[in-house]
Amino acid sequence: MDRRADGEVALISVKPEYAERILAGSKQVEFRRAAFARKVTHLVLYATKPTGRLVALCEVSRVHRGAPAELWKSFGSVGGIGADRYWAYYRGAPRAVAIGIASVRRLAEGLTLRDLGIVGPPPQSYRYVDRARAERLLTTPPRTGAVEGR
Repeated sequence: MDRRADGEVALISVKPEYAERILAGSKQVEFRRAAFARKVTHLVLYATKPTGRLVALCEVSRVHRGAPAELWKSFGSVGGIGADRYWAYYRGAPRAVAIGIASVRRLAEGLTLRDLGIVGPPPQSYRYVDRARAERLLTTPPRTGAVEGR
C-alpha cells in the first residue's frame, strides 16, 4: 500500500460479481450515490454474501462527481455494470460518484471484518478504517477454513 498519509482508507461493500470484475480488471470504477466526506486514497473491498469476506485492497486514482448521465458517458464502458442496472441505481438521483480504481491487490483467502477490527455488519455504503490495520492485511498469510465472524 502506498504509505501516503494524506488520505483515508475506506471499507466498501460490493456484490461478489462486482468484486470479481474489479479483481479481473474489467471494472475500473465503482459507482456510488454519495461521495466520501474525507479524501480517500485506498479502498478495502468486502464482497457481500454469499462470499462474506474481505477480498482486495485498491488504490483510488480519483473520485469523480457529476450528473449520472455525465458519469455514464465518461465511465460506462469501464464501470463493470450494465446500463439497465446503472440507471435503476441512479433513478431519481441528481448526482453520481465514480471512484477510480487503480492498483488492486487480492487479499488472502478468508479474511473477515474482524481482521480489520470491525465487529458488526458490513457497511451499507462505506466506513473509514484504520490505515495500519489495512496495511497489515497485505501481509496476512493465507488461512484455511476461516468462517466469517461479524
